[in-house]
Amino acid sequence: MEVVLQNALQFVFFVIQGFLMLNVFDKTVNFKKLITFSLVNTIVQAFLMAIIVRFNPNINLFVYIIVMVLTIKFILSFRVLYALFATSVLIVISALFEYMGTAIVAISVDNRFDVNTWANTYPNILIMRIIGIVLYLALTIAVYYMKLKINIPEDINRKRSYSILANSIISAILIIPNIMYYLNNSKNINLNMVCFNIFAVFILLLMSFYNSIKSTELEVKSREVEFQKGYIKTLDEIIDGLRGFKHDFNNNVQAIGGYITLNDIEGLKKYYLQLQSDTRRINNTLPLSKYVKNNPALYGLLLSKLSYAELKDIQFIINIMDEYSIERIKIYDLCKVMGILLDNALEAAVESAKKYVELSIAKNSQNAIIIEIINSYAGSPNKEKIFENGYTTKAGHSGFGLWEVKKIISKYQNCSLTTSVTESLFTQRIEIL
Repeated sequence: MEVVLQNALQFVFFVIQGFLMLNVFDKTVNFKKLITFSLVNTIVQAFLMAIIVRFNPNINLFVYIIVMVLTIKFILSFRVLYALFATSVLIVISALFEYMGTAIVAISVDNRFDVNTWANTYPNILIMRIIGIVLYLALTIAVYYMKLKINIPEDINRKRSYSILANSIISAILIIPNIMYYLNNSKNINLNMVCFNIFAVFILLLMSFYNSIKSTELEVKSREVEFQKGYIKTLDEIIDGLRGFKHDFNNNVQAIGGYITLNDIEGLKKYYLQLQSDTRRINNTLPLSKYVKNNPALYGLLLSKLSYAELKDIQFIINIMDEYSIERIKIYDLCKVMGILLDNALEAAVESAKKYVELSIAKNSQNAIIIEIINSYAGSPNKEKIFENGYTTKAGHSGFGLWEVKKIISKYQNCSLTTSVTESLFTQRIEIL
């Protein structure tokens, strides 16, 4: 009965921990995953208490950290950085609540005995766990209703990510020895000093996390400012292009009239192609500036590919007829996939006679977003092998790109990639449900 009660409380404890982390890191709460997460951690903790702790008690915390990181990553579907950061946050909070729990007990019984020894006997251990659950529940309710979130941008650089992680780990290192000292000397420490220490540690913890997140947000804002500068520069180029086109409009009409008067159809075709080349950038950047301006990562990616296409004299056509909110795939993964596919398309088009690439983004009747990349090519690509790791038809290439695309797409059940090849065109079609 004792073991059942302890494991039941431990299970509830992990449920609250998981729910707290999902809310703090702004993740969708999936109760099936949450129950699995709690069950796995409860079983591991029971195993540690029954087997491992008897041989080496110090290994308990180490195994707990490893299991927590793995379960947060693979069951709750966090990224590695998020899983490490979440585990560090949980360790700090748990240590702080352990401190508060022992202080509450010490205050309740007037500090007449060793709280640490008292708390490790049955049924007193159940009381300590209930206090811990109540404290965690109070924190979870506060986070849920106050909508406190930790938002680490997906495209944040590694240096900043590691600094946030290091900050949380350092906080844990500073707090845990302090708590261990209190647990071993609780009878000899004044309760007023304990309360002050708890308050000071809590404020330090909040300030540490707050500064980390604010510095991250500041970096993101800085990059947004840089993007806005680039966006304004692009708009200026579009306006200048339109002014130039308007200025030359009469001249162009007269030139076309001259070809028609002389019935020089071949000359008219050549002039039309030259005119089309001059207006291509305006035709492409207008839909970008109108429909993709709220997605800096995708906007920057497409602008860079447009510049490359102009440099290589590739006819690159962009068809985007509306502003689409692409939220069902991480923007980092989407840009990585589109970057690889567009690079391949542009490189293949350069080697072909037509030098043609077309990108279109639209919605179908099922409200799915369709991204289609079409390009001309030379040679004979093998549609069955192009996604194999290491397969390539280009000298000096690793053949890793399309294999990476397939790997990313396979992570999402709502995404699919279809490849089709005709005699002159190669098509990659991404469908996001």
